Amino acid sequence: MKLRLFYEMNNYESFIYEIDAYHHFLDNNKIHINTPGLNKNRNSSTKKYIDYLKKLFILKNEFTKEKYLELKVLAESEYSNNAWLKEKIKEIEVSNGIKQSKRIIS
Repeated sequence: MKLRLFYEMNNYESFIYEIDAYHHFLDNNKIHINTPGLNKNRNSSTKKYIDYLKKLFILKNEFTKEKYLELKVLAESEYSNNAWLKEKIKEIEVSNGIKQSKRIIS
């Protein structure tokens, strides 16, 4: 939640500090995070999500079409149920004048 708030405030320095703190927490608490009966990939999936947020933050401020397409595909495949990420991708599209192509079904 804090990462999202720093993203919304466009506060990159605090965002990076929070990522660093989160990585330390995950690395120092592997035994507790990956307890029996819980998802064994929780640690790696959390780090992957944090990395995605970092790329999204950079894209927001330094837009390139290639990075946009890369993150959009990743969001649609791995984070398709995350409404907040969908909203942020949409905001980036609007702010950069990207029009959605409509598929023609024949």
